[in-house]
Amino acid sequence: MYLDGRPDKIISHLDYANAVLMGLPACDINKLQRVQNRAAKVILGVSKFCSSKECLKSLHWLPIEQRIEYKVISLVYKSLKGDAPYYLRDLLNEAPKPKYRLRSGYHDSKMLAVPFTRKSTFADRSFSVHGPRLWNALPENIKCLPNISLFKTKLKTYLFRKAFCC
Repeated sequence: MYLDGRPDKIISHLDYANAVLMGLPACDINKLQRVQNRAAKVILGVSKFCSSKECLKSLHWLPIEQRIEYKVISLVYKSLKGDAPYYLRDLLNEAPKPKYRLRSGYHDSKMLAVPFTRKSTFADRSFSVHGPRLWNALPENIKCLPNISLFKTKLKTYLFRKAFCC
């Protein structure tokens, strides 16, 4: 596959249908991560012995794991705002409000119900389980953003800081 060294083409190939990869074991994710690391080094023209993390950081690319999270959380946001297909919207349910005021602030945030699954299996990787888990782990100031472009910007910044400890 000839990508002519353009970063946008490389990222689009890595991002294609990556939401399907959510919840995969690290050994499978690492294979894609190695491809992304090598692509970053080729684009920057640095040695293969240079730090992959620094290359990704300088290109402002999210690692594969965070790219998958970004895609899934964006789909959850669109579903909650009514911009996603019905079949995705129907998979998400708001968690019931607790009867008592909790110190955790749970009563103020828009938490999603995470369906119960017996074992860590294929069901745990489904959008209806993994999406609410990722959504519930987001800070409140990101969840309440009014439009998708601002949400995506803040989400990418949050995941970038999470990945690179900035």
